[in-house]
Amino acid sequence: MFQKQASLNLIPGTEPEMNSPYFWLSRLDHIDETILTDEDIRQLNDSSLLRKLINNVNEPLRQLSSLHRLIDQCKESVQEYQEMFMKKELHLLNGKRLTVERIMPYFNYVVWYKKPVFAMLCHHSDERLLPIADVWMEKPDDFEFDFLQNNALDFGTLCWICAETPDNRWVLQINQSTCGWILKENIAVLENDAHVIQEKQLTVISAYAPLFADSDCTRFTGTVRMGASLYFRDESASAYGIFDPSNSTGISYILKKDVCHGYLTCTLRNIFEQAFKFLHLPYGWGDSHQFIDCSKFLQLTFATFGIFLPRNGITQGKAGHTLYHSETPLAETESMETWLIRKTLPGISFLRFPGHIMLYIGHYKEKAYVLHCLYKYLEQEGDDTIIRVVNRMVVTDLYPGETSNAGSFLKRLSQVNCLKMTKDM
Repeated sequence: MFQKQASLNLIPGTEPEMNSPYFWLSRLDHIDETILTDEDIRQLNDSSLLRKLINNVNEPLRQLSSLHRLIDQCKESVQEYQEMFMKKELHLLNGKRLTVERIMPYFNYVVWYKKPVFAMLCHHSDERLLPIADVWMEKPDDFEFDFLQNNALDFGTLCWICAETPDNRWVLQINQSTCGWILKENIAVLENDAHVIQEKQLTVISAYAPLFADSDCTRFTGTVRMGASLYFRDESASAYGIFDPSNSTGISYILKKDVCHGYLTCTLRNIFEQAFKFLHLPYGWGDSHQFIDCSKFLQLTFATFGIFLPRNGITQGKAGHTLYHSETPLAETESMETWLIRKTLPGISFLRFPGHIMLYIGHYKEKAYVLHCLYKYLEQEGDDTIIRVVNRMVVTDLYPGETSNAGSFLKRLSQVNCLKMTKDM
């Protein structure tokens, strides 16, 4: 079947005004009331920890047994990666198929530390499933989807280093949400835990914020994304000095407008304003090129409120309270879209189908709408399958793909969850 690609500017079913958070906020009530209290958020995070959806990397500083659990999790992850690679057919950029003999050495020569070390990311770093920068693909021509790209970690990320490669170039770390390989040059081992004092924490609230080597903010050193936690050390007229163990002075600087003290209050206004800061920014599978994918968008957005979500859509679909699962039938008299509009809370509800997750933002003219980071969807036109390349953060209804064999997003929904428990759930 002949396929052709077609890019889109305005997604069918949407209007330009929908690209403003205030279009949706104006249709909601009590947008400045706290929707999730500090206690709600604490319970939500504790629930995620209990269900092993996220990791507590600070706890081992106080309790050694917690470190043993993290090490065991790290080793389990490596084992899971190995089993996954044995089942996958992968290709190099030149189209050649990878063999087991090419893959196995990366698992056989891991040098495990006798005593893991606590560390902090001092530069944005790709996290890889294997200690290699090459692009490996499931399909020979799918170069946008690097199978080895697992995540990307921002400046300030805390982690435990559990192993390294024989050449000392890569280290295996476990952080709050994932485990994987990063370049050793991007970390600094921490000798004490003074930097994790919560009263001095700053949270990045811009989609992308520049870092500087000087308090006048003239010497750019890198970028940090929304939701990153930084640790206050100093202050100038326009910038905060933050803890940076890789800097000779121990301090780097970030503009005051790009951060808040502690976390933002979890109101609908704040949620929508934060989420829409990513609007139209490019899609990046596994955070490639410092961009974000569908699940990273949710993770970074809600981190500004102190809500720690897992990294991928499958586990994010388990966070909070499950409202719908594909195995749970709806009433015969009620359509899925009608149920969504009646039951689902905008701003704190996630809609998921296999391979994708979206933030529900409300309804308009009896149609449900979502904000999500979308790479592509398919349409059928006669004998042609049209690949609609979106490749960015967009607002859409749930009908993209309706004419394709896969069906619309609405038809494919497999799970709905909400971060807040309500009385009628």
